[in-house]
Amino acid sequence: MIRRSLSTTHDGLIFRETTKTGKGRAVYLLPPVVQALRAHRKRQLEEQLRYDGLLENHGLVFPSKTGTPMSANNLRFQFNYSCFLEHSRWL
Repeated sequence: MIRRSLSTTHDGLIFRETTKTGKGRAVYLLPPVVQALRAHRKRQLEEQLRYDGLLENHGLVFPSKTGTPMSANNLRFQFNYSCFLEHSRWL
């Protein structure tokens, strides 16, 4: 369920509700994607425990290394790099 989005404004980054009702938006994912996101979430929780109090927690799927929102350019780079590493594993 997508509950909010991150927008860039002239004042910086802000979180916005994704729907007018505030109920969020359902996104249907293939089982392997759900499995990968669950594993990712587990690693995130382990990191939060390891670095107790040092990371900000905004409930983001893909935060920066400090837990804050990641810029669009950094997110795109990290995603492409992760896809490259995953693809390289299968070569």
